[in-house]
Amino acid sequence: MRISIRCSAALIIALVISKLVSSSIDISKNNLANNKSNYRVLLKLDKNIDDGNLLRISYQDLKSKSIRRILKKHGINYLVSVFKNRYTADGELKPDLKYPNTASIWRIIPMEDSVKAEKLAKILSSEKGVLLATIEKPVKLKPCIQPDDSEYENQWYLNSYSNPLADIDAELAWNINKGRNDVIIAVCDGGVDYNHSDLDPGNRSRIIAGYDTGDGDNDPLDDLPDEHPKSYAGHGTHIAGIIGAITNNYQDVAGIMWNCKIMPVKMVGSGGIKLPFGGTIWDFSTTAFHTDVADAIDYAVNNGADVINLCYGFSGLALTLGEVIGTVPALYESIVNAYDNNIVIIAAMGNEYEEGNPTE
Repeated sequence: MRISIRCSAALIIALVISKLVSSSIDISKNNLANNKSNYRVLLKLDKNIDDGNLLRISYQDLKSKSIRRILKKHGINYLVSVFKNRYTADGELKPDLKYPNTASIWRIIPMEDSVKAEKLAKILSSEKGVLLATIEKPVKLKPCIQPDDSEYENQWYLNSYSNPLADIDAELAWNINKGRNDVIIAVCDGGVDYNHSDLDPGNRSRIIAGYDTGDGDNDPLDDLPDEHPKSYAGHGTHIAGIIGAITNNYQDVAGIMWNCKIMPVKMVGSGGIKLPFGGTIWDFSTTAFHTDVADAIDYAVNNGADVINLCYGFSGLALTLGEVIGTVPALYESIVNAYDNNIVIIAAMGNEYEEGNPTE
């Protein structure tokens, strides 16, 4: 597979609430992803109720008799942290994390019935010590619209002879600096093919260790199913190539950063919900939970990323900033935390023309 040029969008530095990527929660100590959990009750709890020291807690461990009674009545046995990357394989909180020592803890309750989930969230929202209780559903992803070219002369965004105002003058920039090898760029996306010879020489020196919030493991390989036309399969690999493909090696495309390291953080689940006699009800490779995006950003912050790339967007939500903060509060908090730790966040924009958009 050749790395195609697939991001025609301008990438801009922004404090961005971007996209939600698919996934779930499995119920073992080391892997908490369960692709059959279609809904989540998202809770923000006071530390007096939950100290946050464990990845997964029993409802019986909550320091509120009233909340314990409610969860028991609704058949809820456990709660899981939103930020799973903050915990060891034994489920204990890691030391020296780069996140604010806030007075609240984010937890998820995975559920399969939307009516029951909404009812539970409504009941919990009025409880003392519950700062927020809301429903989280998987949201359709919208990848960047990107051309399919795979040769440098076709990488018009780097250096365009026909329209010099359309490129970023990459060659002039490379005369000054080709990029440093101590810069780590987290590609929060659908995974990265770290075996691709134009991305890594084979020793993971350029595509470094990463994380998979979509499937709840440490393997961020770009291995999503591609049966659905809007699957995120291949997207993260292409984005990684645009950013940091090995350059000056007579192969495929040129990366903008010749010497950077890519940290792959996969946010899209690879499973789905199948019909008994064939067909798919829900393909997780096209959707996301905003808490998985929040966990991905949080992982990048806590593992040395200098830049976080978010090359995707919501489809047709048209929310104001205040509405975004209220709709995806955990994601908002993770972005603020990245900003407070001096990490540059990159978002895609300008990918699509819609009637009424300005043309100049």
